[in-house]
Amino acid sequence: MTGQQLTRQTRQSAGTPSRTWGKLGAGIGALGAEGTVGYLHPAVGIGLAIVDVAVPTIIALVLLVAVLRGSKETCERVFRLLRWIADRPEPPQPDHGSDGNRSRGS
Repeated sequence: MTGQQLTRQTRQSAGTPSRTWGKLGAGIGALGAEGTVGYLHPAVGIGLAIVDVAVPTIIALVLLVAVLRGSKETCERVFRLLRWIADRPEPPQPDHGSDGNRSRGS
């Protein structure tokens, strides 16, 4: 087997790049653009840095208040949102026993 055939076989077995690399590339591009703007205009860079810290902090505080002060339904929705953001599956529904009030699948 020649080196060229081996390289071609390696490329075919590797397949397409994973989604992780695409997300990493998008993140690096966004940070690079933000860093370039901050380098060219320092005042705008300071504003972007403040926004980078303030927005996630505000979102975290809103979610925390919703969990601590919200109704049971609101808490369920917040945790469902957090599972959705983390790309985690829904937990199995609790079994309420055999009281006959459960919905039955067909």
